[in-house]
Amino acid sequence: MGKLLLGLLIVLLAVQASEGRVRRHKWDVKYEYKSPDCYEKLVITVNGQSPGPTIRAEQGDTVIVELKNSLGTENVAVHWHGIRQ
Repeated sequence: MGKLLLGLLIVLLAVQASEGRVRRHKWDVKYEYKSPDCYEKLVITVNGQSPGPTIRAEQGDTVIVELKNSLGTENVAVHWHGIRQ
C-alpha cells in the first residue's frame, strides 16, 4: 500500500512539474528623462527602465503582459527578441 501511494505521489508531482506556469507582467509605458549616454534626454521607458524589463519563462509557460500606454498622443507596438513564436 505504501509503495502505491509513493508511486501516485511521484506521478502527481511529475504531472505538476510538466505543466507550465502563468507569468503575469504589468507594464507602464511613459516618457521619462534619463541619461543613457551621460546626456539627459526624454526617452520612452517601461516601468522606469530603458530598455524595458526582461521576461523570463520556460517552455510551456503562458506569458500575459498588461500594458498601460501613458505616452498620451502616441501608440505603442510591442515586439519580442530572443524567442521563437
